[in-house]
Amino acid sequence: MKIYFVCSPDRMVFAWGQTTRSYQERHRDGDWNKLRTYLRARGEDVILLAWYENVDIQDHDIHKHLKTVPGIPFPKRGEWSGYDSKIHTLESIQHLIEKKFFIESVKIDLELRPHQEKFVEKIISNWEQWKEFLCFVKCRGGKSIMTLSTIVEAGVKETLIVSRFNSPKQSWFDDCNKFGKFKNIRVVKLNEDNWVNDYKRWADDPDLQIIFWSTVQGLCVSGNKKLRKLVILSSIELIVFDECHIGEDADQFKKVRNKLPDAKCLKVSGTAYDQVWKYSKDNRFVHSYWDEQYYYPGKYPRMNVHTIKVDVSGYREIFGNDPDAFTNIFLTNDDETAFLYPDLVRNFWNKYFTVLGQRHLRSNERIIINRNHIIASLPSVAACRLSVPFISEYAALDVTSKTKEDSDSINKFVKEHSKTICLTVEANVLGVTCEEWDCVVHLYKGKDKKRWTQLSFRGGSGDHDWDVVDFAPRRALKSLQDSLTLAKVENPELLDYEITDFTNVFEWDDKFNQLSQDKVFDILSIDVKEDVQGSFRNLGRSISDERLNQEDFNTVDLASDKKPQSNIVNDNDTNDESAKKLVEGFGEKKLTKKENTVNRRKLEQILNSIPLVLAHASKSGNPIRTTDELFTSEFYEPITQDTESVIYNLLQTRDMSARDITTIIHQNNPIIDKSVRNDFTKTLDSFRITKQTQQVIPLDLLKKLLPKVDDDNYVLIVGDPSGSCCSYVIEHLGVPPSNVWVWEDHSTHKFLIQSISSEINLLKNIEDYRMDRSKTYCIGNPPYSNTSAITTHNSNLDSEFYLKCMERGSYVKEIIRSKHFVTKNCLFRKKLFGSGHMKSIVYLPDTTFPTVSGTEFCIAEWDEDHTGLTSITYDNGTVLHQQLNENSLVKLNNPDFDKEVKNNLADRWIRGKLNLKEIVDGDSPMVKELGKGKTPVVVNVPAGLEETARNRHGVVMANVNGNTASKGLIKVMVKPYEASIAAGIICLLTNSEEESEILRDYLLSEEVTETIKKCVPTRTRSHLLFSKIKDPLV
Repeated sequence: MKIYFVCSPDRMVFAWGQTTRSYQERHRDGDWNKLRTYLRARGEDVILLAWYENVDIQDHDIHKHLKTVPGIPFPKRGEWSGYDSKIHTLESIQHLIEKKFFIESVKIDLELRPHQEKFVEKIISNWEQWKEFLCFVKCRGGKSIMTLSTIVEAGVKETLIVSRFNSPKQSWFDDCNKFGKFKNIRVVKLNEDNWVNDYKRWADDPDLQIIFWSTVQGLCVSGNKKLRKLVILSSIELIVFDECHIGEDADQFKKVRNKLPDAKCLKVSGTAYDQVWKYSKDNRFVHSYWDEQYYYPGKYPRMNVHTIKVDVSGYREIFGNDPDAFTNIFLTNDDETAFLYPDLVRNFWNKYFTVLGQRHLRSNERIIINRNHIIASLPSVAACRLSVPFISEYAALDVTSKTKEDSDSINKFVKEHSKTICLTVEANVLGVTCEEWDCVVHLYKGKDKKRWTQLSFRGGSGDHDWDVVDFAPRRALKSLQDSLTLAKVENPELLDYEITDFTNVFEWDDKFNQLSQDKVFDILSIDVKEDVQGSFRNLGRSISDERLNQEDFNTVDLASDKKPQSNIVNDNDTNDESAKKLVEGFGEKKLTKKENTVNRRKLEQILNSIPLVLAHASKSGNPIRTTDELFTSEFYEPITQDTESVIYNLLQTRDMSARDITTIIHQNNPIIDKSVRNDFTKTLDSFRITKQTQQVIPLDLLKKLLPKVDDDNYVLIVGDPSGSCCSYVIEHLGVPPSNVWVWEDHSTHKFLIQSISSEINLLKNIEDYRMDRSKTYCIGNPPYSNTSAITTHNSNLDSEFYLKCMERGSYVKEIIRSKHFVTKNCLFRKKLFGSGHMKSIVYLPDTTFPTVSGTEFCIAEWDEDHTGLTSITYDNGTVLHQQLNENSLVKLNNPDFDKEVKNNLADRWIRGKLNLKEIVDGDSPMVKELGKGKTPVVVNVPAGLEETARNRHGVVMANVNGNTASKGLIKVMVKPYEASIAAGIICLLTNSEEESEILRDYLLSEEVTETIKKCVPTRTRSHLLFSKIKDPLV
């Protein structure tokens, strides 16, 4: 290739170009000839400044580099550019390019840091044994250097590096060019048109090693054409999946993996918190910030964490005490062209990001503004774009997927300004190195520790310490705590160290207050929920199904909802997750996929219960510190149900590590101890479990069920799986334990209740309750399906429990399913509404019990002392007061549900009678089902066996609605005139086929779909449903 450097006659603009011909031949081409003809008419010509032959670069390499140089506004397209004459001359630009591309630069000798050497040694020594390997190394820990060193040491000829995002690529390119160790590596960029030529140019050189680089989605575009071409052309031995915490299980990466089944796969990430537990310790390498600070004290930058509670002028006047500050402050209009509350946005940026906003403070008390270069993460792309004009004291750059900024343009911007702030959401900073960044600011809601860690370690790239500022204090500390816990599991030398040994942590409220480790534990203990349980649950993720099949899980019960309990809670205090050995003596029994899944869930259930064991042990004064103390604790077997020593067996075969369990116990004990001392009830709520269909009532909801009660009253509780209801009633309401009565039907639930107090009364049958009815308050969340304590074959136990409680108490407030209130023939509804004592009904959002789907819940309050109107709270917050009677119907997403719709479709409704099991062959047509086609499935039955709707026009649909009410009727078909209908089919009769077609189209319309969303009373498409839909044929 030949490269030329030219300029205009006035030397104000220049161009770098390429050709395979002579300079004169190139400039006779059409794109140049017109320009030269024009200049010659003026007696001028383009000036050739430099000519280079036989070079191994192309002009777009030069153009790309020039775009990163301050003072050169190189265009996105074309060869010509101007320049800032105060900074550059044409000679300096020529020298800059020659130094970068044409003068053999001195490569730096690479001396690997100790952790990098350990990684290379581990992965190379085990090269033949592993198929997939995880490199989980802190951001800015040299992951690309470690990977490239592995490629060189292992002699990998061809490697494919893919990432979900484009931004990480720069670190790979920079390291290849920088160090002599990688001098024989050539990078083929698959996003460039000439990638095939680049590959062929280097492929036959035995001394060169080739790396293909692409985003995974770029590789799979256009029906995987590029991927297929790559597979045909190359012989890839190693796939490197960079930033594997994003998209590891996505279809596109699976396609790449499946196309290269024989290649090894190295997964690389700085935040592989979810992935790390899937790999055995032999197949993973972890190096954290904590390791770095421990092994290299004072050598590398140190993080200073500052936490702030948002306090912006004007916020409370609009939103009151709603803590969703980042969502609310940065709200935009529907088309995302403006903020809804621009004054709030202005006040926010002015308070925290201007000297004027902190003018009342001394210089050393000011937050953020003493830093020069900031990277800040906001809630949305629109918030980034719209915030730019609100920022006055920093040059602001919008760095999101919409702006296409990359590492080069970001660094160029930062170098051109003395104070900068880069606004992003997340994606465009992965892999970006900017040594000037000295402050990272988190301005979004949520508690995703991967996002927090990725962003926080964008700082620390230079030689200076850096600040991390978070407006969600617990999120920052939880992220640090989780990271340190994992580091301790991997490195026992860190066991005696805590967060504040390696990080300065401050609270800021117009001044800095440095936190001690004890204060950090205080903050973490406020909310111990998912983090502690998750750290134990992760320990089992790398154990194979085959190994689990050797254990006996028969004594471990799972709740019928099939999933562990969890709550959707956001951390800004807002309301917004190969077997090594076989045990000798066990047979090789084969389990189905379903059975494998059940065994894994049972293992998770055991591990998930350990924090509850630790909490009770702490409460009893006998805290657990080791695995031996765990297994011999009086709380272990009754709570975990691990009577067959599953965890112990896994430790003996080294499929789990006793050291890992001990480390996690050690790490979490201070937090659990503080939580237990502060509020034992809240601790129980945090670690709640259930072994049956009855769900644990979240503490916030429990407080609404029974805000107060006199100490001489009795409390009858229906369902208390974790004992949190009992603890709340005793500890918070002051009810003596002997006045508390509980119905429960599982041994673990009963044990947990008795562990709170042996004086609590347990009921096997609710009928056994005999205390003073006038002094009895009944609360609870009854089971919904069969339990032998009441009856058998009953799917409406919640209503039956409620009626039993009405007989035994003067006040009942329980969580039940609201479906009872929409069915005309429901005896429970008639008795409840007809009593005249219904005080309130409150809709509960589906996030209340997120593991139970397709069910609407409510709090139903019945008070014998109450007469008059019932307060009803609907799903949209509307509160109405109604006089209920036995004929009243209530649907909590539709206040108008009980109103009559004139000229409705109910009179056309008819349902078949013949059960499918009773079908026998005959010669009379009958609609059996709708099937997958455009016409219903018709079978022949004997004449007279099923005559419903025979020789009648109409439309048919399935009788069962299932959980698809939000999608409307979905499928409606014209009924064949001669056919009858089976029991699973309903028909709306018409007078002609033309009317049937009109009715079918109407029933599938958006208007009817919206009506159905609000009016489906039950899972079946009953007569009542069609009484709510207007008849279009009348």
